Amino acid sequence: VGRLRVVIMSATLRVDDFLGNRRLFPIAPPLVSITSRQHPVTIHFNKRTCFDNYVNEAYKKVCKIHNKLPPGGILVFLTGEQEIKFLCKKLTKRFCSPKNKSTESSGTATVDVTKSRPKKK
Repeated sequence: VGRLRVVIMSATLRVDDFLGNRRLFPIAPPLVSITSRQHPVTIHFNKRTCFDNYVNEAYKKVCKIHNKLPPGGILVFLTGEQEIKFLCKKLTKRFCSPKNKSTESSGTATVDVTKSRPKKK
């Protein structure tokens, strides 16, 4: 069996605490740090966590943010590929017309949802 190699990424990880954990790492692993730009972030969440179908709750929250807030990116954390594909399919169905959707060879869709934003009154 070969050596296990793991890449751990986090925007909020306290690196010193993590690497200094001698129970987890008897010998501190190498650290690769990549500098990047930071952008202002606004967090939107539900007051109650829905354990039954959190993907549908994420869908509702994305739709609400998209329809009510100014343009911007929306980042959703999901646990697996199946959930990601399901949410992408629902959002594509809701916000895309055939003229503003392109499907790539990988089977994923790139969606221009800016054309589907409601008009400001």
